[in-house]
Amino acid sequence: MVVAISSRKAAECESPAWKCREAEAQGIESREGRQQIGGRGRPPHTLKIMTDQSANPKALIEHVAKALVNAPDQVIVEEVDEGEELVIELEVAEDDMGRVIGKSGKIARAMRNLLHAVGEKSRRRYELEILE
Repeated sequence: MVVAISSRKAAECESPAWKCREAEAQGIESREGRQQIGGRGRPPHTLKIMTDQSANPKALIEHVAKALVNAPDQVIVEEVDEGEELVIELEVAEDDMGRVIGKSGKIARAMRNLLHAVGEKSRRRYELEILE
């Protein structure tokens, strides 16, 4: 989708002037909550600005795990509250265990890093346990 800015902001356009005029000729206006990006000969794109979304670590780990495994219907993610930290328990099919752990544990470490980032945002401590 191509989104351009209105004609009064054409002078403020960071893209070359011809891109702004081209988008205006098509009659496409900017939309609230979106920001125009583009450059290097590419058409302008839109970037949705993220606003106040709550972190859901269970859904994040479930989404990543289902994308990695061959049997996404057998992915089970549970939360266990242990005082000041929340333990995320991940259970997958036995054949998919290697896909979730990765070589030398790199995939598991990456998922733990994602949980750490979510924890920084929500000011909570998360731990990932991969169950057999």
